[in-house]
Amino acid sequence: MKRKETKRLAVASLLCALTTVISLVGCVLDVADLTAVTAASAVVALSGTELGKRYQILIYSVSSVLLLLLFPSATVSLYFVLYFGYYPIIREYFARLPRLFSWILKYMLFNTAIISVYFLMTKILLSAEAEESRTMLLALWLMANVFFAVYDIAIGVFTLAYTRVYRKKWGIDKFMLG
Repeated sequence: MKRKETKRLAVASLLCALTTVISLVGCVLDVADLTAVTAASAVVALSGTELGKRYQILIYSVSSVLLLLLFPSATVSLYFVLYFGYYPIIREYFARLPRLFSWILKYMLFNTAIISVYFLMTKILLSAEAEESRTMLLALWLMANVFFAVYDIAIGVFTLAYTRVYRKKWGIDKFMLG
């Protein structure tokens, strides 16, 4: 039993490092910020499959602290901490609800996070890049909501494909059980 927990902790540490490095790439390359956040989010989603909810929360928490310490004013850090990092953890709870109610709650949570990131960037951190015209903000908000729908479906398909196909194909199931 002790060896299995040690293996899980080691894998969780590696996944935490991977999540942080992916997010840091997004911080350095400004054009890849949403790509990096979604990739880091996928790592958090897969960690729940392999390690369970406790380690998934641990990976999100440690990665969030590291991102805030290393890049406190980067939008990637804020997106990860305020939404994309914990969304894979709570996504399965939304799946248990009726579909329409679930999507309403998901969009409420997403839009709250987006507004929070915008508020933090413009009012607290005083980032000039977040200041835009109202028309541009409306267009960005609409595109963000479309992006969220695609992201939610993609993370579900990705997790399902991983569990049903790639986990066995890559031998991860044997490694984690052994």
